[in-house]
Amino acid sequence: MTGRLSALVSLCWLAVACAGNSTATTGRSGVGTAAVRPQTVPVLEPPPLKDQGVDPSWVSAVREQRWSQAATLIDALDAKSRAQPEVRYARARVAASLGQHQKALLLLDGLEKPLKLLGDAIARDRAISQLEIGPYPLAAQYFARSPEPEDLISAAIAWQKEGRLDKSRAILDRLLKKKPARENRPLAFEPKARALR
Repeated sequence: MTGRLSALVSLCWLAVACAGNSTATTGRSGVGTAAVRPQTVPVLEPPPLKDQGVDPSWVSAVREQRWSQAATLIDALDAKSRAQPEVRYARARVAASLGQHQKALLLLDGLEKPLKLLGDAIARDRAISQLEIGPYPLAAQYFARSPEPEDLISAAIAWQKEGRLDKSRAILDRLLKKKPARENRPLAFEPKARALR
């Protein structure tokens, strides 16, 4: 049932319950007031996640960033459930959050095709794990395509980890030249970029 339809049905139930629930009483002033007795109104809710084939316990653990618990709960799922692309992606994010970047890279492998809408996020998650454990050139190439200063700094760090200080310095120089001439104070990324240089 859609959200709007569910809300409409709930509103109708509430109106019916309230209409049959009031009695007229006369107060001291002689003015009629309505006394309403509390009554529970059934609210139609969407079916539980379990009915949709999703174990809500690991979903809640991921949402609440309880990474160790989420990893344990996802790993306890049957093989068929763990193989679903959405579950693999969630487990990859959990692994990266726990510093298990090798596992994250294995889980992210080949997910762009079944999860086309998450393609950009998957590529970024892969690059973040590659920045931690390598291959560093792939991480550097990914981050160097971005116009964002923090991503360019990540590209420079990746090149430094690869031992290519020339490429790292070129990215940092390019980044520092982007600073508008009228800016007298350092920009947020500037101290970090200068320290890496």
